[in-house]
Amino acid sequence: MAHRGNILSLYDNILEQGGGKSVNGGKSVNVGKGAKNSSTIDSYSPSDMSLNDQSSVSKLMKANRELKRDLDVVQDELKKVKKELEQAKSMLTKYGK
Repeated sequence: MAHRGNILSLYDNILEQGGGKSVNGGKSVNVGKGAKNSSTIDSYSPSDMSLNDQSSVSKLMKANRELKRDLDVVQDELKKVKKELEQAKSMLTKYGK
């Protein structure tokens, strides 16, 4: 099961903050063990974006999250298949074929 990370980390390489205020106000956030990261956000809607643009960005981010979950599932299955293939190869060499 894929776990949801900080949404900003998914898009920090492709999106720049276009408006609004920064997530943590420029202050560093110290998070102790077991504490919830207070800088994690679920959405970002700068006030200088039109509703249509906000909707488009929201749809893009949702689609990217879904694709990331699908990718994680496929990567897990690939690891299982590779492990099975290694076991089959070792059995094949063990029995002389």
